[in-house]
Amino acid sequence: MINTKGNVIDCVDNYIKYYDRRSIKYKRLYYTFFVLEGVISALIPVVTLFFDFCSMIKYIVALMGTIVALITMFKSSFGFHRKWIDYRSTTESLKLEKDRYTCELSPYKGDDREQLFFDKAINTIDQENKNWRIKELDQFKNTYKTDNHK
Repeated sequence: MINTKGNVIDCVDNYIKYYDRRSIKYKRLYYTFFVLEGVISALIPVVTLFFDFCSMIKYIVALMGTIVALITMFKSSFGFHRKWIDYRSTTESLKLEKDRYTCELSPYKGDDREQLFFDKAINTIDQENKNWRIKELDQFKNTYKTDNHK
C-alpha cells in the first residue's frame, strides 16, 4: 500500500513521462514516414519529365517507387500511428486522474484517496498493456493468415 502523497504522485508522474515520451517518438516516426512518402510520391511524375535528358532517370524513378513501397510497408507493419494514439490516450488518462486527485475531486476525497488514485492509475496502465497485447496478437494473426494463403 502506498501511504504518502509524494510517492503516489512521483510514481504516476514517472508513468506519465514514459507514455508521453513514447507518444512523441511514435508521432515523429509517423509524420516522418508520412511526409517522406508524400514528397517522394509527388516527385515521381516530375522526375519522369526528364527521361529524354538523362538515361539514368528511369532507374531513379524505379528507386523512388521502391522507396515509397518500403515506406508504406513500414508504416503499416510497425503501426506508428496506432502506437502514437494509444500512448497519447494513456498519457492523457493518467493526467486526468492526477488532476482529479490533486484537486481532490470525486472520488478522491477521504482517507484512502492515495491508494484509490494509485489503483486507478495502475488499472489504466494495465488496460493499455492488455490492449497492446490484443492488437499485437491480432496483427500477428493477420500477417500469418496473409502469408499462409499465398
